[in-house]
Amino acid sequence: MTRKMILAAVLTAFALVGCATLSQRHLRDEKPPPDYTGWWVTWDDSFGDGYVMASKCYYKNGKAEGKYLGWDQQGNLESQGIMRKGLKHGKWTHYAVELMPRERLYKYCETQYDKGQIVFHTVFLSDGSTSYRTGMRNGEPHGLWTQWHGRNRKHFEGSHIDGKRVGRWTFWDYEGRVERIEYYEDNKLVREEDPSKNKDVEPGVGD
Repeated sequence: MTRKMILAAVLTAFALVGCATLSQRHLRDEKPPPDYTGWWVTWDDSFGDGYVMASKCYYKNGKAEGKYLGWDQQGNLESQGIMRKGLKHGKWTHYAVELMPRERLYKYCETQYDKGQIVFHTVFLSDGSTSYRTGMRNGEPHGLWTQWHGRNRKHFEGSHIDGKRVGRWTFWDYEGRVERIEYYEDNKLVREEDPSKNKDVEPGVGD
């Protein structure tokens, strides 16, 4: 066999391996077989200009187990967290891209899971300050909800029970002055107070 024939055979073999590898790529949201054990990697080619990794996680007997990493269509890190027996568990962090004044990746939110259920949720602004945070139950706000104007300045705060406002809700302006105080029963506003008559209300700056 001549050197040219050997080179042609090697190139053909590489081409076949490349085609096989491409055909074996799993697309975004594609799930492994029920009995699959091993790393599962998915890919995205939404823009038609080349594949980027979409997700990576270890699977045991068909269920995600361990650290999960997910990327957006541009290849930016989008989310990361822990999977246990196919369910999200513990702290998950999600990211977003700020386009102006310059493109950069920032932490958009942190979500705490317990066996696939969200129990606490915090959303951030692009400057790193907190936008709002709340407890959760069955997919609805539950417990204390606190929202900020930004820069550690409270906007309003109150409690939910299964998604319904209850009790006292306090609202502050950007300078930390109380604008109004509302009282709720089963998500219905039943009373509103004039802040000028409530001198002992705490200022709305800080956590």
